[in-house]
Amino acid sequence: MTDESTLTYLAEVLALDPSEECGRIMELRAQWTARAGTRALPRGSRDAPAVASDDQRAEARAMIESVRKGFWSESDDVIARRLDALEFDEFPDLARMRTRLQCASAARDEMDALGDDPKAAQTLTAVLRRILVVSGPEAARLRNKAVEDAALPYRTGLSREFARRLTMHYPALAALEGDWLARLARARKDKPRSKAVKRFLGCFGYYIVFMLLSRLARFLTDWLQGS
Repeated sequence: MTDESTLTYLAEVLALDPSEECGRIMELRAQWTARAGTRALPRGSRDAPAVASDDQRAEARAMIESVRKGFWSESDDVIARRLDALEFDEFPDLARMRTRLQCASAARDEMDALGDDPKAAQTLTAVLRRILVVSGPEAARLRNKAVEDAALPYRTGLSREFARRLTMHYPALAALEGDWLARLARARKDKPRSKAVKRFLGCFGYYIVFMLLSRLARFLTDWLQGS
C-alpha cells in the first residue's frame, strides 16, 4: 500500500511544470529516493541517513551557486579547479549543472571575444552570458523573453545578425545554445509572413467595401430613375 510520504511526494511533483521546474522535480525525487532507501533500516536508525543526505545536498547546491556567482569574475584556472573538485554522484541533477558550467568554462574565451565584438548585439550578449550559468528554469525564462523581443520590429535585424554571427564566428557558444539561436532566427522569419497576411486582409477589406459601395450606387441610381 502506498504510504503517506509517497502520496505527498507524487502530489507535489505532479503539480510542477517539467519545462520550467525540472530542477525542483529532480530535487524532490532525490529527497524521496534517499528517504525510501531507509525503510529497510531498524526503526531507531531511519531518520539519520535522510537528514544527512539533505544536508549533503544543501551543501552541494551551495557550492554550485558559489561557482555561478563568481563564474565571470574569477579566473579560468580558479573556476576549473572549483568545478573539478565537485563530486555529485548522489545528485544527478547537480551533476548536470556542473557539466553545464564546465562546458561554459570551455567556451569562456569565445564569450570574452563576443563581449568585445562591436558587431554583436550587446544586449543579447549579456543575456547569453547569464543563460550559460543560471539555473535551468531561469535560463528558459531568459531565452523565451529574448525570443519574444526578437519579434519586435526594431529587434528583428539585431536578433538575426546575432544568431548568424554566433554560428559563423563562435562555434563553441553556438553549440551550447543552438536551439535558442534557431528560435531567434525563426522569430525574424515569421515577420514577413505576418506582414503578408496583414496585406492580404487589408486588400480583402478594401474589396468588400468597394463592392458594397458599388451596389449602393447602383441601387440609388435605379431608385432615382424609377422615381
